[in-house]
Amino acid sequence: MSAIAAPAPTARPRMSAWTAFWALFGGGVIGLLAASLITDPVKYYLGLDAAASRSSFVWQPFPPVGGAARLADLATFTLVVLLCGLAARRISRTPESELRLPPALAAVAAMALLAQATRSWWCLLAMIPIAVALRFAAHAPGPRPAWRRRAAVAAAGVAVYAALTGLAMADLQRHPLAASGNGTCGLVRDRGGRITAVCLDVVDLARARTATVLGVASSDLPHPSPWRLALGEHSIRPGKSADLDVGLRASCAGIPAGTYTLRQIPLRVRAGGDSSTATIAAPVALRKTCGG
Repeated sequence: MSAIAAPAPTARPRMSAWTAFWALFGGGVIGLLAASLITDPVKYYLGLDAAASRSSFVWQPFPPVGGAARLADLATFTLVVLLCGLAARRISRTPESELRLPPALAAVAAMALLAQATRSWWCLLAMIPIAVALRFAAHAPGPRPAWRRRAAVAAAGVAVYAALTGLAMADLQRHPLAASGNGTCGLVRDRGGRITAVCLDVVDLARARTATVLGVASSDLPHPSPWRLALGEHSIRPGKSADLDVGLRASCAGIPAGTYTLRQIPLRVRAGGDSSTATIAAPVALRKTCGG
């Protein structure tokens, strides 16, 4: 009886680093353009253009005013990464191979996080080693899901994103104060060069509620702290910004020895019948050394 020959193992599909690089690059460009068709109307609806200083060329985070805004921020990042990953997989597809979706999403997320951390176009150089590694994630093209299934998944995703941004919109009406997109307005110094006040450029993101800044939320400052801050009451109309001069005095009386740093200033805010604390970044990190 003749022996039955074992089937030859299927060769692993190969993809060049060049193909993986252009799939990653093109997927990023196309995915960002596609995501902007969704996120730009959302930003306009929420009035986030006034807080554009928090943006980068990757995606525009929501002001961190509450849990709902943070969820919408995460959903926006996920949406951008998903669209870029899908575009990268489609660009890489040939009759012999295509990128797997999970590695493509991981590569896009790594690039997005790196770009957000560096805020520099030099981060694009990282695509070269990422593409070299990504080429090993290729596999033979499989059958495409039915269009009805893809349409149902897309509709469900849009519904979830709309719900999260709706919650963020409601959250911004109750906690509307955030750093303005125009940046900070600087420091006030006396003739000796000592900082006597910090100027905060803030914006009211609510659609119809006037935000009234009641003063500094001193109870939310780090304890112990040598900083003594003073701010009078200010009202900011919806969609408008204002420069707030926060008086600054430092005293080491009764404060343990050490170096103290103040990077954020908590403000007490009232919008309608809701009161909350808005934490605004100081123009510079303020440091004070007490004792020794």
